[in-house]
Amino acid sequence: MTEHASAQAAVGAQLQWHSSLSSGDAATRVRPSPRVSAGATTVHLVNPSHLSFGVGVITPRWLFVLASATPASYGRPQITDETLEPFAVDALRPGDVVGIGIHTGNALRGYEIGMLARARGAVVVYGGIHATLYPDEALDLGGAHAVVKGDGDVVWAQVLDDAASGTLQRIYEAGQVDADRFAPARWELLPAGRYMWGSVQTVRGCPKHCSFCSVWRTDGQKPRQRRVDAVVAEIVELRRRGFRFVALADDNFYPVALADLAMAEQSDIVANAYGEQDLKFGPEYLIPRPFDPRLIVMIAPAVAKAAMDSGVATRPIADFPAYRERLLQFVYTSSLLMKPIFAGAKKDPQRIVFAEGEDERVLRAAQTGIDEGIVFPVLVGRTDVIQSRVKRLGLRLTLGKDCEGVNVLDDPRYKEYAQEYYLLARRKGVNRPQALEEMRTRPTLIGAMLLRRGDVDGMLCGTFGNYADHLRYVRTVIGMRDGVHTLAAMQMIMLPGRQLFICDTHANRDPSAAEIAEMTMLAVEEVRRFGQEPSVALLSHSSFGSSDAPSAVKMREALDMILSRAPDFAVEGEMHADAALSTAIRDREFPESRLTADANVLIMPNVDAANITYNALRVTAGEGITVGGILLGAAKPVHILTPSATVRRILNMTAFAVAEAATRKVAAGD
Repeated sequence: MTEHASAQAAVGAQLQWHSSLSSGDAATRVRPSPRVSAGATTVHLVNPSHLSFGVGVITPRWLFVLASATPASYGRPQITDETLEPFAVDALRPGDVVGIGIHTGNALRGYEIGMLARARGAVVVYGGIHATLYPDEALDLGGAHAVVKGDGDVVWAQVLDDAASGTLQRIYEAGQVDADRFAPARWELLPAGRYMWGSVQTVRGCPKHCSFCSVWRTDGQKPRQRRVDAVVAEIVELRRRGFRFVALADDNFYPVALADLAMAEQSDIVANAYGEQDLKFGPEYLIPRPFDPRLIVMIAPAVAKAAMDSGVATRPIADFPAYRERLLQFVYTSSLLMKPIFAGAKKDPQRIVFAEGEDERVLRAAQTGIDEGIVFPVLVGRTDVIQSRVKRLGLRLTLGKDCEGVNVLDDPRYKEYAQEYYLLARRKGVNRPQALEEMRTRPTLIGAMLLRRGDVDGMLCGTFGNYADHLRYVRTVIGMRDGVHTLAAMQMIMLPGRQLFICDTHANRDPSAAEIAEMTMLAVEEVRRFGQEPSVALLSHSSFGSSDAPSAVKMREALDMILSRAPDFAVEGEMHADAALSTAIRDREFPESRLTADANVLIMPNVDAANITYNALRVTAGEGITVGGILLGAAKPVHILTPSATVRRILNMTAFAVAEAATRKVAAGD
């Protein structure tokens, strides 16, 4: 039997032994420790790991701090970091001391080492957060002779002396070392060229009283900040030893910032990347997945704040919200374009109804919208299903507190709303029983009635189902703005180096010249909401009169109508798409063009051209980064998404609907 298998068997035996004893028998579980002799004893310090890679990411500083706390009379400590290489148990001699630092992730491997070391006659001592929280576990399962709770460097010398005198205690309460007594690390014991990053501790303890975090429970709630000169001196030493990168490794940002993120709901990007829909903080999900886009926007500010709090940062960040906004631009490409929209939404959050309130994507977007402070979500659906899915996804939104549920199975407004819908639709083929049935089973209709009656300020729908069905309810219940005769759908897509707004992708199969002119005017109005200056191209297979086909003629007629209303508009057509998007081609084919910049608004002759163009660009060139669908011309803020909508797209459209609702209220004098 191998030593590894023997250790596993020993741990299993210890588990059986532990289960057979009551807590009152704890004193009988530990056998006397071997006698240690200063000068003849080797002190081993071990960082356990199930896997060894030959190279480590970051230096385990505690090993070299404990080496510093080892009295010279015990010789040079032997340091083993198992992320580099396995611990050589056969090199142990009776009476050697083995100090093992454990946390939740490596405790079982630590117990294996402890059992093997004890079998060879060594004195086994455990420390670290896991041992501090669960000392009896180390005694029962890890073959410990002693467990140190708290800052091990405080009592390490005493532990060694007690082992030498035969008076080793089972538990050592080390407590907390004062900030001015932080022991320097013995970096001269560091193996050269084996770690990518050096680490320097600046703070112990944490001011955040998070119930899930082990740091404040073991290390005290008051942060102890190390002197700046000591931190700088250690950074300089590590730089001289060849480290290009040195991390400020505080108790504050490592456990707390990462655990804050793990405790938060799993992002949709992680779920899609890993195919894991139900990850929650716990034994199987302690550290966020690498694809989690929130790593950069949560960890980077936490690191920066820790550096500022410790006094190491020489260029403090004055505005953390602004810093976070800049980081978001690296995570979400649409962030920069959406910045004015989100800014407007945050100034005046509104009540937005989500017709598909049971949809997982909608729930995630609603949670983020609440966190961003832009919206009060109203979720249409079966409230028991919504609550169940919120719990399963690990979200934090609470019906009746930071959001509202509209129960499709039991809402007191049901009959009143059904009667009003019947009056609106009775001349469109809807009878009274049908109105009652649709009001119970069509979430978009429910949301539209809520918006019509003023119970909400805006609506989003369309994450599943047919676009035409959603549009029918919007036409019937919400209608069009005063003076507007056309509803149209516009999509924004982000491409390398440019953003394009494409219209009409869904609403009008073959719009007339008048409809094209009107949707163009409406599109220009919305593009300006994004802070963009519209440059409009009316696209066709024809180029500046080269064809008299009906589709080409109507685009020329639409241009005349637009210019009669707004002669200064930057609009041109009918024209080929390449000329619209390339100044060089445009100048060659029609140098007198009204466009002084490449087009960013593309008006298509029919829904086929618009929809095909949008989806082809979205998949092949736009990496799926879109904002929409933006419904143009409706009497109230309502927008129809598509079944392919991502969480980020839903969030972007939530901000858009909020900003639009707030603007309309101001314009109406509300």
